[in-house]
Amino acid sequence: MVHAANIYWLRVCRACHDFMGHGNVPGYAALPWHTRCYLNIRALECFLVSMEGLRLALYLTVWLLAAQILIWSKDLDGPAAAAPGLSAAMWVWPWIASARRRRLTALLHHRWPD
Repeated sequence: MVHAANIYWLRVCRACHDFMGHGNVPGYAALPWHTRCYLNIRALECFLVSMEGLRLALYLTVWLLAAQILIWSKDLDGPAAAAPGLSAAMWVWPWIASARRRRLTALLHHRWPD
């Protein structure tokens, strides 16, 4: 039986691979560095102005607000106070990585059609 924590960490590992990997998007690695930077900015910009990006911003705001309320109500300090905020970052990372890969594929689809 696979535990939910194991599934989550597999998802985080795949997100790191998606975010850092060049082989996931056909033709991406062959592009010059400045073109890849431009495409990354365009992909993240497209993601942030989409409904998916707005949902992410809403979920992240609610998560961080709940984390701050938890920190304040339990009077946490040190590493215990950092854990809720860091868990929000770990929750968001796979979402952004997969969105980046999808947007890059959409931006480059006209160059390398299937």
